[in-house]
Amino acid sequence: MNTKIKLLSAVTLILMGSSVFANNEGEWSASNLKNYDGGDIVTVGNKKYQCTTDIHASKWCQLAAYKPNGIYGDDAWNEISNSDPDPDPQPNPDPTPTPDPQPNPDPSSCDTPPEDVAEFIPQGPKNWSGYAKDAFIKFEGAIYQLTDWWTASSPKQDSDWKLCSADVNNEVAFLSIKIPERPNYISEDEKPDIVIFKHDGNNRVEVAEKTDANWGETLSLQVVPGELEVYIPNIDGNIGSANPANISIEKDQTKDVKISFQAAAPAEEGSLTIKFNSSTSPNSLVRFTVFDEDNNIVKSDFTDFSSPIIFDDLPAQENGTKYKVVVDSYTQGNFKYSAEAQETTVYRHNNSNVEFNFESTPLETNSVKFNTSGLPEGKKLILNISSSDGDSQEFIIDANGENNFEVPQNGKTYTITATHLSGLLVKISDTTFTADGSDKVINVNIQESGPASDTIAATYFSLWGGNTSYSVDGKQIVTKPVSIDLQKYPDYCQNTSNPDRGLCDYNVLIMAFIITGDDGKMKLALANPGPGGSSDTYNDANIKAFISYMKNQGKHVLVSIGGQYFHMNWDTFNSSGKKEIMDIIDKYGFDGLDIDLEGHAIPNNTADLQSAIAGFKDIVNHYRNEGIDFWLTAAPEWPYIIPYTYGTGQYASHSYANGGYIELMNGIGMDKFNYVWPQMYNQGPANGITGYEKDANGYYKKVVPSDGMAKFLASMAWQATDEGFAANAGDLDRQVRIPLNKFVLGIPATGGAAGGNDIYVATPSDIAKAWDLMQQQNSVAAGFMDWSADFDAMTINDGDLKAGYSHTPWSTVKAIISK
Repeated sequence: MNTKIKLLSAVTLILMGSSVFANNEGEWSASNLKNYDGGDIVTVGNKKYQCTTDIHASKWCQLAAYKPNGIYGDDAWNEISNSDPDPDPQPNPDPTPTPDPQPNPDPSSCDTPPEDVAEFIPQGPKNWSGYAKDAFIKFEGAIYQLTDWWTASSPKQDSDWKLCSADVNNEVAFLSIKIPERPNYISEDEKPDIVIFKHDGNNRVEVAEKTDANWGETLSLQVVPGELEVYIPNIDGNIGSANPANISIEKDQTKDVKISFQAAAPAEEGSLTIKFNSSTSPNSLVRFTVFDEDNNIVKSDFTDFSSPIIFDDLPAQENGTKYKVVVDSYTQGNFKYSAEAQETTVYRHNNSNVEFNFESTPLETNSVKFNTSGLPEGKKLILNISSSDGDSQEFIIDANGENNFEVPQNGKTYTITATHLSGLLVKISDTTFTADGSDKVINVNIQESGPASDTIAATYFSLWGGNTSYSVDGKQIVTKPVSIDLQKYPDYCQNTSNPDRGLCDYNVLIMAFIITGDDGKMKLALANPGPGGSSDTYNDANIKAFISYMKNQGKHVLVSIGGQYFHMNWDTFNSSGKKEIMDIIDKYGFDGLDIDLEGHAIPNNTADLQSAIAGFKDIVNHYRNEGIDFWLTAAPEWPYIIPYTYGTGQYASHSYANGGYIELMNGIGMDKFNYVWPQMYNQGPANGITGYEKDANGYYKKVVPSDGMAKFLASMAWQATDEGFAANAGDLDRQVRIPLNKFVLGIPATGGAAGGNDIYVATPSDIAKAWDLMQQQNSVAAGFMDWSADFDAMTINDGDLKAGYSHTPWSTVKAIISK
């Protein structure tokens, strides 16, 4: 979350007393952006668009982000005609196009480039961070330098690349690409995309693309000579391909390519019903696990035997797929109950059954008596009791008084973790015990939480340890991992010799991150997923113990999915993905999930959104249906859900940076979210919103961080009010409304903790002033979130980062809770 600088271009609007609008016509081209003005007509495919004549919005036509058929195109361009070709006759191939005119290179306006300028690489595994201001690239033989703060787009897509030296050879070639008629298994609103890559050594560089191509046309696409790959993205699971897919092409050559689609194969799935037959039902939940033929875990969950377990989505072939089901043994009274593993074969579109019959064996047990007090009527408390070697059981307490639990007398050490109860504080007298033959008595006292919990003080905790800061005036700092050593500090939050007990001033800890491993499965990032910082600082045992301790101190401990380096196959999220996340939640005892999606990880198409929405809702419902106070939160970069403002006063207009987050949050439902803490950082210095102050003409004024971080934060809180929301998003078709009591301000914990040219820094005095301004505007946010705990723990002396800036350990959280 802290390691991504995503800076969005700000628009400077030139307002003139009078204007004459042009009426030029031609094919839209990114190289001609500066020439577009109000009234101009351009062609994209078979559609014509006219640049709006609105005196300030017409300037957006000069931005690549407002390509006429792009996601924001209708804010600047109006579609005026659509002449789709008659599909019956075969269209003639397009004539070889005339290359777009290239801007004249101006070497004197560029810095001196390095001797070996690297080829442009799109954002992805080999270039997650994109390009920062003043970066040089080589693109289609020419040298460019970036003039804006950040981009991940090529010079064809982003006009902020300045041409420094042209390709003297001007070598081009052409692909004549035949697109089939739309197959009936692809919906009418879908169109194919075509991406051309060039293989340059070990790099795979995008050199051309065509989005939303027309079905049935033959497209002529200008490319660079060399070894090329034609990539056709799948459409809703229907497989796209090109023939040939790999092409060797020379200068001035034209080669034919034919693309096709293959219908998605029908789901090959079967169902499995698991039944349990025992003379004594367990008083604690028992884990069962389904393994495939290669002994991989396919399904795993807990059951109380009250009803059969049915899985209707197991992969299954027509001739059968083998599975093995294992149910853990459990103790009840002085007996151990166990059942043999069951093997079965699941057939496609058919149901298979397994039934477990348990045998009892007398054994010596340890009795654990939980004396419970303060549990409100109708509430239930779930205790997770896990042994030192990973075995775990859940014990449900639904009434005050004595509640007895038994474990085998095996000498193992057990850890007790309690689920969080909303508004209540659970205190356990002993959170560990050893099954050594002596009976245990443990007091569980449940109290109302104090009023301090009303203000959210949340921080992200890097599970890999420390981080390296962003460069500030050419300087960087490296943070130290925050200690979670309960052996050294068993009374962690009360021990005055513990240098990190300031962490206990936070009431929400967000453990970062769940990421996608190399095998495609979800895992907890115990090693830094990005460059810098530390790795393998903590292990499973001390993380689980620390989570248990903090929950017993009344903290909410969430796990966050995402971050800069996260990628997701949304096709499998609503099946295997969500299950892997729940396995992690169960293993460590988290009582909430935080969604921190960025860039390409955000689901945008219909199928991905449906999978993401269903998966996240299932996760939340799974735990809340068990009576657990399970939180769902989100940490989008603020322009994803709060529109940034172009212009100011009467000329202000608004636009979101990405529509996927809005669709995702609305689809899940705001009622499902406990809090949303947008990241108020990692943006360009000119990016701002419409604030609460008005100009001389009575129009609301734009606010940016350089107007004062306190005013910027207070304006962010004000936009969550009725008046502020109407001023910022009232004229937009797509909206997401975050109630003020769920709106938390996300800030960097210190200077250097996040990107944004060191403008997005909220010092303790900024935080205090922001609280005052929010009170004055009657728009007080629910609290603050910061990235991250290891930065707030730092001592930063004047000059370590820049002159005039210093930080005292834990001063950020102290300012937050001083409201």
